[in-house]
Amino acid sequence: MLSEPEKERLVRVEWGDSQQADTYPVNIQIEAWDRYGLLRDIANVVAEDHVNITAINSESHPNHTAVITATLQIKSIDQLSRMLTKIERIHDVSRAGRVRG
Repeated sequence: MLSEPEKERLVRVEWGDSQQADTYPVNIQIEAWDRYGLLRDIANVVAEDHVNITAINSESHPNHTAVITATLQIKSIDQLSRMLTKIERIHDVSRAGRVRG
């Protein structure tokens, strides 16, 4: 029990948002025409849905295509489906899908 003079030493703390749902790492692969701003456009679409990218790798090929693999922190299968649909709508993206295995 604290005495009256010690109360100013108390610090209010919070242990995170109890309403925040758990997230799960999901690996995706994106195939696209390689162009200036492609990664930026993908990152913007992901950020708009409040999804975190924890890893990303991009490979450019001589035929001007790119293969991008990324790990996203996803809350649900519905969110993943929405995210892949939005990514596929990005200009010059030909395919976006989950990496299995």
